[in-house]
Amino acid sequence: MGIAASLAVSVLLLGLNAFFVLAEFAIVKVRSSRLAELARKGVPSAALAQAITKDLDAHLSTIQLGITMASLGLGWLGEPALAQLVARQLGRLPPLWGELVTHSLAFGLAFVFITGSHVVVGELAPKSLAIRRPEAFALWCARPLSFFHTAFFIPMSVLNWLSNRFLGLTGLLHAPSEYGYSLDEMRALLSQAQEQGLLSLRRLLFFENLFDFGGTRLETVMTRAESVAILSRRRGRERNLAVLRERSFSRYPLCEAGLDTAIGYVHVRDLHKALLAPGGVAPDPFSLRRDILKLPGRTSLEEALAQMQAARCPLALVTDPEGAAAGIATLEDILEELVGDIHDEFEEVVAWDLESLVVAEGSDLRLEAADKAAALKALLLRLHRAAGGFDAEAAWEALWRREQAFPSAMGRGAAFPHARLAGLRRPLIAVGRSPKGIACEALDGQPVRLIFLILTPLEEPAAQLRILAKLAALMSEEALCRRLLAAHDMAGVRALLRVFDQNLPARGRKAPAAPAARPRG
Repeated sequence: MGIAASLAVSVLLLGLNAFFVLAEFAIVKVRSSRLAELARKGVPSAALAQAITKDLDAHLSTIQLGITMASLGLGWLGEPALAQLVARQLGRLPPLWGELVTHSLAFGLAFVFITGSHVVVGELAPKSLAIRRPEAFALWCARPLSFFHTAFFIPMSVLNWLSNRFLGLTGLLHAPSEYGYSLDEMRALLSQAQEQGLLSLRRLLFFENLFDFGGTRLETVMTRAESVAILSRRRGRERNLAVLRERSFSRYPLCEAGLDTAIGYVHVRDLHKALLAPGGVAPDPFSLRRDILKLPGRTSLEEALAQMQAARCPLALVTDPEGAAAGIATLEDILEELVGDIHDEFEEVVAWDLESLVVAEGSDLRLEAADKAAALKALLLRLHRAAGGFDAEAAWEALWRREQAFPSAMGRGAAFPHARLAGLRRPLIAVGRSPKGIACEALDGQPVRLIFLILTPLEEPAAQLRILAKLAALMSEEALCRRLLAAHDMAGVRALLRVFDQNLPARGRKAPAAPAARPRG
């Protein structure tokens, strides 16, 4: 074969090598779910590309065979032909060296050129193209790759058999070719989608709540027994009617005495129907009893929801490990873990929104401080200048005394220094963010980058507990924490807190010492 023919074949082999590399990275990178969607829409080659990804091992073997043959052919034909061409050109120069040096130099130049062309044109360029646009190139490569797979079927069958025998020795023969996503990977994918503008932050938090849903127990969302409004046979008719008049719930547990003796529940609608009937009088609630579902407190919310739906009972008596009544959980309590607060017309809504408590002018997103004491003092003075309403020296003494006794760095790069002040009219929060981080006595050893400085009235101990509970829930949301660290200004921080307030699961709104749950309907 002449030099020109050899070089022409070499160019063809280089193109084949590039095609196989392009196909390899495209079919590995492309999402099977996206190909399935395109196939349903009737996009040409989508169904074929999907079939290729389902039989990935066999087609990757075809690709590897194609790359190997093209690379060997390129070295076998291209390098000698190019070396001869270079040697001819060097032979026209004045004879400064012998023939051996000329051939060696020609071989070296040809080797460098062929290797560079193979790496750049045959490997790196198609790899980069496939990674950037896997969907388009997977569709484009599907038919040619299917043709090569059919053409190489017999040799590939032999090679695959040999490969499987080798894998059998390692114990990896039956390993799956494609693994599903873990929950952490799904969280990361959804977070990336939100950062790219494909998903709103509100919907991202819905997904975060959904991921936590199966691991949350019924006892964490129930209304505790001492807070449940019940109708008791022992109390008598008049006292039960007084409970109905004073409270605005749609369902009430019916008990012989206390909640431990619950025998069912009554729906207010049934009472109204009996009362509005011709000649109707106030009925006995116990005559309209409906069966109540009993569930252990350790039941997951997912299982509790399924049992409530199956029993068509939106009210469940929650029991402790000894079988005693621990509280009441409603369907609304469970759904609030997914979508946040659900208020009806009769609920008195107590505002504990973090956004409304944050003083923007008293916050500092570029906090520069040498140590924890300097950071807290600078943030406190800034809050005092912006909001006022308290004595700065007294506030610092209370804050620092509390900080020395019980460090507020709780891990995850966050700290919640807090103090209760006499005479303070309302809770105040200042947000501090340190770009470099501040060394604190954190549980995980991480430097603190986010500081939520909290001041609450001395006369309202529950306020501090509620705020701390909310902030603890906030820092458990990794997506929100990342965005708080990346927010450009306090308007961005307040917007993130607003979204969090609106989508916080119910258990994050309750102070640990005094849950504010009750049966609703």
